[in-house]
Amino acid sequence: MPRARMAAVPLMLCLLCLLCACSGHGGEGTAVARPRDASSPYDTEKVVNVYSWADYIAPDTVSNFEKETGIKVRYDVYDNNEVLETKLLSGNSHYDVVVPTDVFFDRQREAGVYRELDKGALPNLVNTDPQIMRQMAVHDPGNLHAVPYMWSTTGLGYNIDVVRQRLGGSVPDSWALLFDPQ
Repeated sequence: MPRARMAAVPLMLCLLCLLCACSGHGGEGTAVARPRDASSPYDTEKVVNVYSWADYIAPDTVSNFEKETGIKVRYDVYDNNEVLETKLLSGNSHYDVVVPTDVFFDRQREAGVYRELDKGALPNLVNTDPQIMRQMAVHDPGNLHAVPYMWSTTGLGYNIDVVRQRLGGSVPDSWALLFDPQ
């Protein structure tokens, strides 16, 4: 499989699984607030509406996904959690898949904006890391509403020679390097 296609596979699988799991209408604990009815253009069109942080996928991922699946993607981005939360809590967001951060997810889940996942439609859940699923369960007891999309840690890198030069030889081996004003 070409490298560009392989890069799109995880997102495609995530979008397909979440499209199946997150469709529905408001009032049933879903992030999809649009009503489903026979007159809705969303019912006849193969579309997944995604709301995520900017730069979370490669520039060609959406077009590759659309070509390979025939499913159109409406991909909107937001720049902070408050924007996402306002849109979700105001209702009728039209999003099938959203990518919140953990602490905001808690409030949104408690407010009932997410539908429970149909785990029968997500056979690849057996491949998720059990440790990550346990950590996610802190925010989503029973892992009923979310699947991991990205899991990361932020690190700090520095040029030790430049830091020694600026600090006079001693380099703290702690977060004091970043947070101590001295």
